Amino acid sequence: MQVRPTIIGKINKSPSISCNEIVINATLHPPGGFPVGGATATLSPAGSNGCSCKITVPPELLGKKVHLWATFKSSSPLLSIQPVGWQSPISLPQQLGISQSYDFVAKETVIH
Repeated sequence: MQVRPTIIGKINKSPSISCNEIVINATLHPPGGFPVGGATATLSPAGSNGCSCKITVPPELLGKKVHLWATFKSSSPLLSIQPVGWQSPISLPQQLGISQSYDFVAKETVIH
């Protein structure tokens, strides 16, 4: 049995943010740099306050430092998404089964 190299994580969010509004990528260059290759996460709802994400890592990213980053499909100054307890870039091992969990928190600023 072969395990596809996978990065997993979860996103804690407010119920007003839906999982399909969020995009998570793993790339060799930081966002805003020249995007080369990489992988996009598949997100699944995990209750009203969360999403789980899974990135199948292409072989060319193994053994490299990769930037793992999240954004929203429609950007808004009221929405933010931040890593929890880790920083980009992350170093991927040469072989990856399921890696440790890289979690995010998505927040919406409500203006009263």
